[in-house]
Amino acid sequence: MKVLYLMGMGRSGSTLLDILVGSHPDSVGTGELANLVVAGRSHGDRCACGLRASECPFWSIVTTEWLSEVGPDAGAEYLRLQNVVEETGRLPWISGRPTPATPDGQRYAVLTTALLGAIERASGKRVIVDSSKNTARALALSRMPGVDLCVVHLVRDVRAVAWSYAKRFVQDPAAGIQLDQSGSALSRTALRWDLVNSQSEWVRRQLPRGRSIRVRYEDLMSDPRSALGRIGTLTGLDLTQLGEAVATGGSVPVGHPVAGNRLRMGGSVQVQPDEMWRGLMARRQRSEVRALAWPWMRRYGYW
Repeated sequence: MKVLYLMGMGRSGSTLLDILVGSHPDSVGTGELANLVVAGRSHGDRCACGLRASECPFWSIVTTEWLSEVGPDAGAEYLRLQNVVEETGRLPWISGRPTPATPDGQRYAVLTTALLGAIERASGKRVIVDSSKNTARALALSRMPGVDLCVVHLVRDVRAVAWSYAKRFVQDPAAGIQLDQSGSALSRTALRWDLVNSQSEWVRRQLPRGRSIRVRYEDLMSDPRSALGRIGTLTGLDLTQLGEAVATGGSVPVGHPVAGNRLRMGGSVQVQPDEMWRGLMARRQRSEVRALAWPWMRRYGYW
């Protein structure tokens, strides 16, 4: 099974990229697949189609087939295993062995590959896009027999990310906002941005050569033809027509991403850069973020 995994910090365009690549006839965008079980067990979480995740026809087929293969209680078991295997704080100490070495890791691999198989069969597509972003999940997928993994490390200017995380939102499941969001301090987001990108770089070094690329949000916005062309080369998908369509302002339909940014609830998306932070972020705030993130900013061309 071929999986395109979008890895990196939140608010960096992963939901948009998931929808774009997932609109290709040979691929399916799943959104933050790591959150599928949580969404299915919550009465409020909704698929991008507007229905609750537990009621969505596509995800109902997937979960029914998955649970029939791995057991009716696998949902609760998978949540427990995710808390173990997808814990990013363990990354520097994970063994370099090619497959999960612990019983929990092996069971996690069984459940995950069964879920991917159910998605592949239900969708009829050959590439599964997972925009979970979690670095430990990316590493775990790379070590699973039967999974052909490609990784896009998605990066966005830390000042834009920090500005986005500082916003406050009120819970509105129908709009894709599952919980109240009080906003995060700029300094905290900057430090988190440093950590996530350093972990992402480490994970990429564990992958075989040619199995990952880095894509900047700003490059995807300014030149979608080139950015999508690189992703097409990575995955084996011909994204030429898609790149041309979005570059000329075309809309792309949203499928069934199960979790992610609220833009997935709009029915369709266009590539439109969000640069509001440039006009609204005070110089003092920019300096605060820059002081904490400047080494990675320089590395990624944001200096």
